[in-house]
Amino acid sequence: MAGTRETVLRTSWVNVLLNGLKIVVEGSIGLLTGSLALTADAAHSIADPLASGVVLFVGRSVHEDAGDSHPHGHDRFEPLSALFVGGVLVLFGLKLLYDSGHSLLSGVTAEYSVWLVVGLLFALVDISRENVQYLADSAPPSRSRT
Repeated sequence: MAGTRETVLRTSWVNVLLNGLKIVVEGSIGLLTGSLALTADAAHSIADPLASGVVLFVGRSVHEDAGDSHPHGHDRFEPLSALFVGGVLVLFGLKLLYDSGHSLLSGVTAEYSVWLVVGLLFALVDISRENVQYLADSAPPSRSRT
């Protein structure tokens, strides 16, 4: 089970780093240009590293066996961490709903900016990366010849 734990931790760290880059770039461009879409995507992207961070924190405990302080094991940490991440997502969603409604009522106009194009290109590259990662993760394991 140690190999599984190390794989989960390594994958979580890579996910945290890549999503951190995405959040910084999209969030900065969104705030710089006033783009609610880029800001919303950056806020939505916070869920991935948040979940990975929780996995890194909780993942250490979930694989521990039962002991004196936790006679039934540590399996309940996982649903509690999911509840925490879900609550954060709900709060982000409510904030974005408020901001979108406010923008609709105030009549915000869109203006061209080279930064918006950069943000769009970055988002397209990120979508491509996520698709490649999905294909790699869903591919059947290869059999090595011995």
